[in-house]
Amino acid sequence: MVEALLSALIKQIQQDLSDQTQSDALNTLVTMASSVLDRFGSLTSQAGSRKKVYTVFMTKCFSSLLFIRRQLSHLMPACPFVAQLSTLLCQVLYHRDTIFEYNSILLESDYDAILHSSNKSTSYVSKLFTEAAALMDLDETSQLDDGSQQYILASLDKLMQIDISLVEPSMSLIWPVLVQPNIDAEQACFAFGKTVLELYAASRQVDTFVDELLNTIDALIVDDIHATLKKPLFSKLFLKQFAAIISKHVPGPQIVTLFDRFTAALNQSQDSAKQATSMLLVSSYMVCFVSSLRLGFHQRRWFEQSSVQLFTSLLQPSMLQTTDNVDNALPALQVHFALANAFYDVYWLKLDPAVRDELASHLSQRFLRAVQQETQTSMLFMIYSTNVLFQHLYYSAFDSGCSLSSTRNVSLIEGPVNAALQASQHKNTTWDGQLESIKTLEQVQLALWKLMLDEWFDTVSAVLEDDKLGSRLVTEILLGSHMQTAIMDPNLVTRQQISLTLLRSANFYEAKLFHDKSVATLLSAVTSLFETMAKEDTNLIIVRILDLDLDAPHAVPKETVASLSELLVTSLSSPVDKPMTPDTSDFIQSLSHYIDVLLLFPVDFYRKSDRSHLLWLFFLVDAWLLTFAEASDAVLRCSLSCRSMCLRFMNTMGSIGVLNANPALLHWMVTTVHHWQNSDVALVQDKLEAWTQVTTEIDIKVLGAILSMASGKSIDKQTASYLQYTVEHRLASFSPANLLWTLNLVKMVNQYLPSFLRKEGSLQEDPTILGTYTGVTNLAATLSSDLSQYNACLENNDDLPVADLKHLSLCLQGVSFVQDYSQMLASLDFDMSSLVVLVPKLVTPYLSWLPPRLAQQEALSTIGPFVSAICSILAPLKQDDKTVELFDIFTTVFGLVLDKDTAVVDALNANFAHWIRHLSHDQLLVLAQRFVLQSNSIDLESNVNADIAANDVLLSMISLLTSCTKDGQKQAVRPYVSIYVTKVAAMAGKSKHIRFLDRTLDLLQQLTGEKIMYPKNKDDLECQLTRQLASSMHRKIGMIMANIARLHRDPLSDTIGPFVAILDALLQCFKSSSMSLVQTRPLVTSNASSTNTPSSEPSKKKRKTDHTLARCDSLLQAFAPLDTPCAERFTRVISELTSKNTGDKRSDLVFHHISKHAPYMLLQYFVIQSDPIMNITVPAIKSSLTSAWHELLNLCNADDRMFILVGLNATGQELFKTFYATWKRDVKYSGQ
Repeated sequence: MVEALLSALIKQIQQDLSDQTQSDALNTLVTMASSVLDRFGSLTSQAGSRKKVYTVFMTKCFSSLLFIRRQLSHLMPACPFVAQLSTLLCQVLYHRDTIFEYNSILLESDYDAILHSSNKSTSYVSKLFTEAAALMDLDETSQLDDGSQQYILASLDKLMQIDISLVEPSMSLIWPVLVQPNIDAEQACFAFGKTVLELYAASRQVDTFVDELLNTIDALIVDDIHATLKKPLFSKLFLKQFAAIISKHVPGPQIVTLFDRFTAALNQSQDSAKQATSMLLVSSYMVCFVSSLRLGFHQRRWFEQSSVQLFTSLLQPSMLQTTDNVDNALPALQVHFALANAFYDVYWLKLDPAVRDELASHLSQRFLRAVQQETQTSMLFMIYSTNVLFQHLYYSAFDSGCSLSSTRNVSLIEGPVNAALQASQHKNTTWDGQLESIKTLEQVQLALWKLMLDEWFDTVSAVLEDDKLGSRLVTEILLGSHMQTAIMDPNLVTRQQISLTLLRSANFYEAKLFHDKSVATLLSAVTSLFETMAKEDTNLIIVRILDLDLDAPHAVPKETVASLSELLVTSLSSPVDKPMTPDTSDFIQSLSHYIDVLLLFPVDFYRKSDRSHLLWLFFLVDAWLLTFAEASDAVLRCSLSCRSMCLRFMNTMGSIGVLNANPALLHWMVTTVHHWQNSDVALVQDKLEAWTQVTTEIDIKVLGAILSMASGKSIDKQTASYLQYTVEHRLASFSPANLLWTLNLVKMVNQYLPSFLRKEGSLQEDPTILGTYTGVTNLAATLSSDLSQYNACLENNDDLPVADLKHLSLCLQGVSFVQDYSQMLASLDFDMSSLVVLVPKLVTPYLSWLPPRLAQQEALSTIGPFVSAICSILAPLKQDDKTVELFDIFTTVFGLVLDKDTAVVDALNANFAHWIRHLSHDQLLVLAQRFVLQSNSIDLESNVNADIAANDVLLSMISLLTSCTKDGQKQAVRPYVSIYVTKVAAMAGKSKHIRFLDRTLDLLQQLTGEKIMYPKNKDDLECQLTRQLASSMHRKIGMIMANIARLHRDPLSDTIGPFVAILDALLQCFKSSSMSLVQTRPLVTSNASSTNTPSSEPSKKKRKTDHTLARCDSLLQAFAPLDTPCAERFTRVISELTSKNTGDKRSDLVFHHISKHAPYMLLQYFVIQSDPIMNITVPAIKSSLTSAWHELLNLCNADDRMFILVGLNATGQELFKTFYATWKRDVKYSGQ
């Protein structure tokens, strides 16, 4: 059955597997064979006679299994059946008993005769050798369909990685295959070549690699040089690897040797019959070699003589030859460019200037002749010669310091520039970026365009800045960048892609040529477009666009403004029904592109005298676009670009342009958005939000300018008329479409209302508050009515449409604006009663309605306005319960959106910061206490998402409280900071969530980064401390540390640094003033009465003195020296710390970490003792501490003791030497 199944598999594998039916049949057979062979393998392993199993297997299955395994490894490399076949073969062929039989044959001196003998005593395993020999004799094309080169190179790669000596002797046979492998073996060739290069470099044989490569190239017979240059060893990737090896692994002297070797190879190629092909192959490596060098000036001088000699003997004759054959010129141009680029000072400057100029003129003339030829070599010559010409111009200007814009320089590059400009005639030409892939003249022109704009843009623009050719270049870059190519593939080079990349780079805007001509070129293109459109449409707007003259002073006649205003306002009610034809659509696409390019330009690109003209132009273009009745993505996009340009000029100039002349123009600009708000075009809806945002900014800019004049000491008639018209139109209707612009007006009125009210008698002269009082009153009533309806929807948990959600957001914003308005007009009894009652009722239904709709962006956008509205209503009430209510609202909303939407969280942060900055002192204390209560109620061990979010919210809000309060408020919050830090630290110790720890670090970072918020409660605690209490606390701290040293040594080894620092602070508490240097030293005792106790005044003086002299600002140190039991407890800590537990390696490692700090603790003690003013002088304390220092000295070796001596002054060194002698004599264990 196994034999039949294997035969069926072989037949099926040889079928056409591209057919799905045949492929499915093969998969079915593989599945079946897998189970059968699994059973077959079990039977063979259990068989008693290994000879019978082995003989049957070799006779029936061996060759079939090998064939199936080989074929399936190519067809189905990831199939587990292949591994199963390998396992079965190894299981049968290399059984333990079978291996003994192999040994018996291989140990025979003449095993070849044994294998071919007919003697029956021959071992049964000889069948493997005879079968393998028979398989080797089979025809490879019928039985072994393998790519021989690919597998041989892969095998050589593995062998060389194992041992280079296995392959190195045969490299002379391998090199020809490496240089010219078969197509199917290129991947293996690249991998093997990379291995050869790396191993040669690792064994310091780069020179050998270069010699063998050059010898191979010299003996190579090439049919197609351009095809050879695409081979793996000449690819950019391999050459890049070669350059990296040269720059990292080759020393300076060897570089000179390699350079001479490349030079000799080039000269040898010049003398050979196959001159051009060999020179091209050698030059590709020489260029890579030279380009990889990073040499200093003195190192570059090594190459001066040889490089100049190479130019004289080979490069110059090859480049200056007059024949049309340019084969030899290609490698010469490459090498010359690389040498000049790498050795400018020792090569290019050393050439005769006359020779350099002659070479440039010759290359310019030969370029024109090469254009007439259509061979691939001539096309490459055009690119290489252009590169050398641009380099020549650059270095010439760099050397002489003269301007590049001369007639001679223009004539040198006129041919390449004209050829590159001709690329505009071939819109769909693409190129993959490889020089060897260039096949047509159009691709050459595209390559020249890329070379000119990507590599030599500064040089080209400097040469052409005063020539008419420069104007053509500017025009092609700017206007040609919007041509649509047939293929937009990021892996292909296109003309549009190159131009757009340049437009987005700083080099373009720094070039004088383009700075002077870019704007004029684009505006001329815009005017030309409208000249074409004027043949079909002759309305007022196009006429005004064509009348624009940048050279004349800017002035718009009143008649023009009036007629334009009438036309635009009329179009709102009765739009012109202009059809959107394909030609019109193309026209708008081109117009949009030109304006987008103008948007890329910095404002400095536009002359100050032109900015007013341009503001007027873009307003006219926008007006013309919006006369179309049909909504269109192209129209909206172009209009958005126009309005963005207008806004930019308004921000720069500080002027609002023609919008200041007639209020109807502003009314038209903001009302046009209603025309498309109900459009069904999805693309329009996508861009409508950005369009509305830009229009809103323009509206606020214009309203701010008008109101700033209206709020001054006097108001002129035009401003009054403008404001009256605007107020009448904005506050007349509060429909959803008009509400946004109404709120803009109220918002800006709120900003300028304080200036208006500061004017003496303003309310008596204008009780209508610039005509807004009645309108805002009506607005408050409308908002109350609308919010009542929304409140009912929220209580019913209804799903609101997108339009209603946007309107709800605007209504909530309106509550904040109207409340601000009423607060500033408190003396006029502005009626806000309905909103004050209604808005708080929204809280419960809104917070119940919101959670299920958090995935809806429009619902999220209502959160910021809702919180702002609630704050504006409740905050002015100045009541503690309202403060708590607002805190709970913020906590709830933060918990809903903290990790969902950054914009909403930012809005909430701003609202919370604004609220706390306007809290009174008492309200702020209530809020701070509320945080403490909130921290007591959270559950740190809960895994519920709501509890985790509550923890994050608490930390975020504490951070906002401590960072957003004003300086005057920080003093009120400051006492609570230590409570917050304590609470947060306790919570961090219990938390099971890493995010809580991360947010804790953020809070601590913010607190420590602000000095005024740092908790300083030491002064409050110090006044409550007594000597008795200080000693008690010192002993308790000592007991805690002794417990840690005894019971928690493992974690202590990771935090031993802070532990030693605490020990240092405790040690400072035993210092006292020296009796010999301090005449009056009052004794500080406890509060117990004593006849010998000094008065309280000297006691306070002494405490202050000791505290001032102390090195460490310690709370307990004010009562130093503490009593002897404290010293004994300190000694106990040191004893526990220095004790060594035996038993496992971990204990030894912990003890090793702790013992490293012993010399530092000893050093600190002797530093204290060497201080002539403050040291440990009480004999009982010194005696109690002595054993601790003995324990520490037991852990120190000679290096540690030398370290201690180096860190001490002369007095300290004498003390330590005396102490060491005593320890060595009386304490150190000597084995007796």
